[in-house]
Amino acid sequence: MKNDFQIINLTRKFILNLNNIVKNFPNKEKLLKDKIYETSFNLLETMYHINYLSKKDYLEERIHLEYNLLYKISMIDFYFEIAYLNKYISEKKCINLNKQLTIIFNKIQGWIKSEKSNN
Repeated sequence: MKNDFQIINLTRKFILNLNNIVKNFPNKEKLLKDKIYETSFNLLETMYHINYLSKKDYLEERIHLEYNLLYKISMIDFYFEIAYLNKYISEKKCINLNKQLTIIFNKIQGWIKSEKSNN
């Protein structure tokens, strides 16, 4: 459970910093901004959802949702790649965001492995 909260806290911190990241996007990129926010918030919502599921009764659903988290992180990373290619964020910022997402991604993979091995 402690690791679950660590993942959630990392994700919360990432989301709280999003405004500083996307504030310089041009107005024409409202869709990209919205997708970054929407997917990030959905990522956190899914984490909370997983945390409230019973580990024994809903193992298959939990693991399915956890793999869904990996997909969402991949999409967020892709949105930032688009932002970088269009010069809305610097290379340094893109690398930093990728590092944050990679940490969260790896922790979720560990979460999945842990649940599979415990059952």
